[in-house]
Amino acid sequence: MKGQAASLIGPGASEAAIREVQIGSGGAEAGAEHGVAGRLNIETERGTRPLHGQAFLFDRGNLLGAQNPFTQWVKQTSPATLTTIPVFTPTPYTPKDQEMIFGFGIGGSIYRRPLFWFVALDSSKRDDPGVSTVKHPDNFFAQPSNDQMQVLSARLCLSSANPVAEGLGAYSKLLGSLDGLLGPGARTSSQWAGFGRLDWALGERHKFTLEGTGALSDAPGGGLTRTSELYGTHSYGSSSADDQWVLGRWEAFLTPNLLAVTQASVARQFVTTTPESASPFEQSLVSNAWGRLPQMTVDSRYGFTIGNPSRFGPGGHPDEHLYEAPEQLSWVRGGGLLIKTGFDFRHNKDATGFLRNQAGTYDYASVENFASDALAFAAFGLNGQLNPMNQHNCDQTGKVWRDAAGTLHGLGYLPCYSWYSQTMGPTNWWLSTNDWAGYVTSQWQPKSWPAQSELPAGDGDLQPREFYL
Repeated sequence: MKGQAASLIGPGASEAAIREVQIGSGGAEAGAEHGVAGRLNIETERGTRPLHGQAFLFDRGNLLGAQNPFTQWVKQTSPATLTTIPVFTPTPYTPKDQEMIFGFGIGGSIYRRPLFWFVALDSSKRDDPGVSTVKHPDNFFAQPSNDQMQVLSARLCLSSANPVAEGLGAYSKLLGSLDGLLGPGARTSSQWAGFGRLDWALGERHKFTLEGTGALSDAPGGGLTRTSELYGTHSYGSSSADDQWVLGRWEAFLTPNLLAVTQASVARQFVTTTPESASPFEQSLVSNAWGRLPQMTVDSRYGFTIGNPSRFGPGGHPDEHLYEAPEQLSWVRGGGLLIKTGFDFRHNKDATGFLRNQAGTYDYASVENFASDALAFAAFGLNGQLNPMNQHNCDQTGKVWRDAAGTLHGLGYLPCYSWYSQTMGPTNWWLSTNDWAGYVTSQWQPKSWPAQSELPAGDGDLQPREFYL
C-alpha cells in the first residue's frame, strides 16, 4: 500500500476485494498520519481451488419518516404591497436521503493449472438533496427603512413621484429572485469500484501476481455535503474522480534460503470540482472575461452566498501520476537469523489546472447594498454603474445616512460591497518529485527459550529480540 495518494483510498476501494488491513508498526489508529501509524498494509483477496464468492446489499431510506428539526425551507407566504415587502417564513423541512450500496466478489482457479483469479465490483448510489437557507431569515427579510428605499430609487433613476414605493417595488423583485435560490437543492452521487487479481505459481520457486483497481465517482451537486447549506441551490458544485492502479509482483527463491521480491506499480488519480449551471438571475451578474460567476455573499451577518463558490472551478485538482518500484531480498540462516535489505524508487507528478478564486469573491454587509449593486448593474451595465458623472451606487460610507441638517445621503459612484478578493496567477501548475529509499534489517531469534516457569516475574510476554540497522 502506497503511503501517500494511494489509489485504493481514492474514490473508494472495492470492499469485497479487501481481506485484511494492518499497520506495520506503531500503535496509532489506521486513520492517523502515515508517519505516526507506520506502514499501512492491505491484503487483498485471491482465488483458491474451489469457486467461492460473496455478495452484499445495503439499502437505506426514510421508511419511518424520521424528521430533521434543524433544516428550514424559507418560502414567500405573503405578496408585496405598496408599502411593504413580501413576507418570507421559514418552515421545517426534511429532505429525503436514500442510499443503496451493493457489490460482489468471486474467485477460483483455472482447471488443472496453478492460476488463480479473483474479481470484485462495488457500487453505491445516493440521493440526498441539500436545503439552502439563510442564517437569520427574520433579519435578512426584514422591512427596509424608507430612507434606504428612497436612496435606492435615486440610484436606479426611478420615478420621483413616490420614490419609496418605487424603491420597494424594485427591492421586492430582487428578494423574490433570492428566494428562488432557497429551499431544496438537487444532489446525487454514484460510485463504481472494480478490482481484479491473478496469481500464477511457476514451479516451486517462482510466483507472479498481477492486480489492479479502478474507481469512478460522480456527484452532481456534491461539492457541498451538509444537509443545511448557507449557499444558493445552484452553488453546490459538482465533484468527480477517476482512479486507476495496477501492481505487478514477482517472488523468486534464488536459493532455498534467499527470496527476492520485485514489484512495480502505476497509479493515476484525477479529481475535479466544477461549478453548477447558474440560475437565470445569477447568470445576469456575470461580468468577467471567463464567463464565470464570482462568489457573492449577500449579507455576511444574516444572509447566504450565491454564485460560484471560490473552491470550485474548471480543471483537474489534482491530476496525479505515481510510479513505484521496490525491490527486497530476504536471507535466512540456520532458522534463527533473518536479514532483509531492499530499496524503493518512487516518481510522483502532480498537476492542477484550477486556480482557486479566479473569478473573485464579493462580500456585502447587507442585502440592501447587494440589491443596489445588482439592480444598478442590470440597469446600467458595468461602465455606467460606476460613472462618477452619473452616480448609481454607494458613497464612501457604503451606507444611507443623514447629516446634522437632516439631509439624506448615500448616493455615489463607488461599489457597495464591503470587500473584494481575487487570486491571480497561472492556471496550469505541476510538481514532480523522485524519492529514493533503502533499508537493511537484522532479526535474530534463539533456537530455544527457557520454560515458562523459568522466566523472571513480569516477563511472560517476552518476545524474540529484533535488531534494526
